[in-house]
Amino acid sequence: MTVSTTQTAASFIGDGHNTTFTFSFPGVSSSDIVVTLTDVNGVTTTLVQGPGSTQYTLVLNAPIVPNPTGIGGTVTYPNAPGTPIPSTSTLTIARVLPNVQATSLVNQGTLWQPVIEGALDYLTMLAQQSGDLANSAIVAPPSDPQGLNYQLPSVAARANQAITFDASGNVAVGAIPTSGVISTAMAPVVGAATLPAARTAMGLKALATEGFGLGLQDDGAGNARVNTGMVGDSVNQSVTAAFHGTRRVVVTTSGLIYTLPVASTLFNGFNFTIFAVGGPAVVQLSGASDTIDGGALGTLFTISQGAKANIACDGGTGYYVVYNSSVVKAPQGYLSVAAGTIMPTSDTVSGAIYYVGDKGNTIPVWNGAEFMVLPFPDSGPLSVSTTLDGIHHPNGAVFDLFVAVATNPFLVTGPAWVSGAQAPTGGLVRLNGILVNATQFTGINSGNSFTIPANQGTYLGTIFVSPAGQVTCDYSYGQNRIYGLWNYYNRRKLILRTGDPAGSWVDNGAAWAVHNAGNICSMVIGAREEQVRVRLTQRVSAAGPASTLLSVTSTPQIGIGVNGTTGPSGTVGQLSGQLNISGATVGITTGGQIIADFTGFLFGLNTFSALENGGGATGTTSTFSGTESFHLLTVEWFG
Repeated sequence: MTVSTTQTAASFIGDGHNTTFTFSFPGVSSSDIVVTLTDVNGVTTTLVQGPGSTQYTLVLNAPIVPNPTGIGGTVTYPNAPGTPIPSTSTLTIARVLPNVQATSLVNQGTLWQPVIEGALDYLTMLAQQSGDLANSAIVAPPSDPQGLNYQLPSVAARANQAITFDASGNVAVGAIPTSGVISTAMAPVVGAATLPAARTAMGLKALATEGFGLGLQDDGAGNARVNTGMVGDSVNQSVTAAFHGTRRVVVTTSGLIYTLPVASTLFNGFNFTIFAVGGPAVVQLSGASDTIDGGALGTLFTISQGAKANIACDGGTGYYVVYNSSVVKAPQGYLSVAAGTIMPTSDTVSGAIYYVGDKGNTIPVWNGAEFMVLPFPDSGPLSVSTTLDGIHHPNGAVFDLFVAVATNPFLVTGPAWVSGAQAPTGGLVRLNGILVNATQFTGINSGNSFTIPANQGTYLGTIFVSPAGQVTCDYSYGQNRIYGLWNYYNRRKLILRTGDPAGSWVDNGAAWAVHNAGNICSMVIGAREEQVRVRLTQRVSAAGPASTLLSVTSTPQIGIGVNGTTGPSGTVGQLSGQLNISGATVGITTGGQIIADFTGFLFGLNTFSALENGGGATGTTSTFSGTESFHLLTVEWFG
């Protein structure tokens, strides 16, 4: 026969049903047919011919005379009762011939045509078998130059290595990557001998050998970040290209000068930022043709203390400025009668007022053009404080407190209020939400006078002087209680408590009067925006006479006197009881704890008195109890 097909194998995908697989290429004998099964994971198993349920049966088609070899056949897999192969598996039937020549032609013997044709068929099928192997091999193109080496190194040299090719294309070996695949595009980078060469291969060009600007560095969490850094400047600076991206901090109180180079010596996009923290900064040009914002700012400009500015260059003749005054935050401190302490924890009489850090340690002060946000220490020679004296601060006077600035922030008292309920002429005004002095005034700091221009004193709070040159802030329960300090910012709940130390006393009068004298609270509020709540609680009893057939009504009362003692404000507490007496000579008594309340918005100096009215009923006795357990006037407010 002729070998008319080049096919040497056939593959079949399972379907879960079929077990019979027919092939059409010539076969020589059953021993030359190899059947393999490849599963879903790509694992290939050579099957065994036989009758078992995991084996296969092979039937080759008989030769058709005069052909010596049959064409095709059938494989049955698996044999019953085996399970047909699923759709995820592949059955392959291949012809694999031994590389031998078994035909012998005897000298002067008969040349049988089937024998010669069978031998030629066998050789042709061997050639086809070799061709299939060659088609699966990696081969070099015919255009490769002569003399290249395609031979593998020795076993020892290639153990645990991967096949690679050197720069000329010769076969070599190299380390096996732990993971991934090196693409054609990355091969030159991976194969570079040095890091600069690798960067060049990636297209970085001159950047391959340059350092990273703007402080690019690892942040410790696996991220590359730009760290521009803060640079403290204490002397005048000549700006250079090295300033690019930096943040300069003026640390001297006298201020600094930053001289810019000729703009054309820098590059387009050059920029840096100045923070005028310690003092102001002056930025000036050196190039005769250079301008700042197109000439709008002349040849120099000033950055006020507390502000910042970003200076950028176009690399030609121009500099440009983005100027930001500092964000105006409310004053962060708290006025106190003790250095470093927010609130007193005992009765305190102090001749000094301190401004201590509370929500922070900065305060905004207007300089005539903008607010400067200035830091202040809690203590030390630069602390914000003032001492009072009897000449400038007489007993009973009310003063507002301001912070102004010369070299550093300092605390001053303003003019005395006209009265306890009338602030000084001029008063306060809001500027960017901050209360400041509306007109110029003379402020006093520790006996020294300072002229404070309009708007340049930041209002902090108000004090009531008692006694002369001092401020009282009472903490405990007692008589004649005073809290003479009020904060406008960062207010806290304040409480005064007064009452009579006497056990009890009798008041049978029909008029309002101060409880047994001395039961008074005084406090100050500097702005008409604070609500005050006052409560008076007291035990009161009423007793009738020891007589017969007498019926009387007794109504002793308590109340709160607000800035006066002739009558109560708010709700009145009253003990009501009809004393019906019959027959005996025994007096009848009724009593209990009663309450009076007052709530209102107040301003300036305010005094609250505990008032009483005995009821004035004939023949009755009204008894008012004292001590903190039975007599308590409480004043609550925020300041």
